[in-house]
Amino acid sequence: MATAASQPPEAESGVEVVTAAVPAGKPRRFLGRLGAVVLTLVVVAVVALAVALTVLPALVGGQTLTVLSGSMQPRLPVGSVVVNKPADVATLQRGDIVTYAIGDTLITHRIVAIKQSSDGPVFTTRGDANNADDTAPVHAAQLRGRLWYDVPYIGTVRNFVLSKAGIMVGGGAVVLCAGIWFLVRLNRPRELNQSRQDGS
Repeated sequence: MATAASQPPEAESGVEVVTAAVPAGKPRRFLGRLGAVVLTLVVVAVVALAVALTVLPALVGGQTLTVLSGSMQPRLPVGSVVVNKPADVATLQRGDIVTYAIGDTLITHRIVAIKQSSDGPVFTTRGDANNADDTAPVHAAQLRGRLWYDVPYIGTVRNFVLSKAGIMVGGGAVVLCAGIWFLVRLNRPRELNQSRQDGS
């Protein structure tokens, strides 16, 4: 039986296959840009939270607190951050959420009733998730502010960041982000030179 040497399909069909090499710098360039965008978004988010939870309350003499119990759910879930703003007692109404002090404990509940007394208004409060009013009436001297705004669940993160472990993790994250940024900037001149060579 006679045999003949087989030829590649390209030669038989007469079609020449041309392949183009993908420049090695493009994937790295894309990853570098993606990393820079992600890093920028993270920095913007952190700065925005810092302003909302520290700068704005300080400007109005407010107070930032973390919700530790579920007495105000679902309005204020556990782990939320509440920002209180000083309020004139005369402007408080039923339905307002206020923070008041009993000794060293701060409680954030809703006003459900207001009575006038010789010493000024006396407030009855209740947590939204509770079945009964708070036992003790709240006097004007106990009030620390009215709810201005809140950020759900971020309080848990805030408490962790302010802890020793959080400071260590945060410091490591900053060093890591700085290292990524430095590497991106370091590789940029090489990529520019390579792109110029490819275009020449």
